[in-house]
Amino acid sequence: QVPSLDVSRIRLRVNAEEENLNSKKTEKDKLKGQVENAKARIQSYREEAAEKHEQATSICKNAERDRSTEILRKENIQKAIAEADLEFLEVERLRNSIKKLTATQEKSAEDL
Repeated sequence: QVPSLDVSRIRLRVNAEEENLNSKKTEKDKLKGQVENAKARIQSYREEAAEKHEQATSICKNAERDRSTEILRKENIQKAIAEADLEFLEVERLRNSIKKLTATQEKSAEDL
């Protein structure tokens, strides 16, 4: 018995629907792969961001330590300068005292 025209049409429609479903399944699998790739990239970016954050934190800590060291060094330099200024003033005072003593001795020697 020869299939009727309706059965042939139904088979054609079923075959077309099957092809359409296979195409959609292929597209779904492709999109699923893209989603998995995107998730992997996101995880990679998160790990990279965490690593860079850790590096930035370390750099900030080192910068703060260096800044503190520089402040201390600057304070030490200023202290040394102040001490040197005081010593210079003391030397000048002693030099003036020696000049006065020398002048007094010379005058005393002349008076004798």
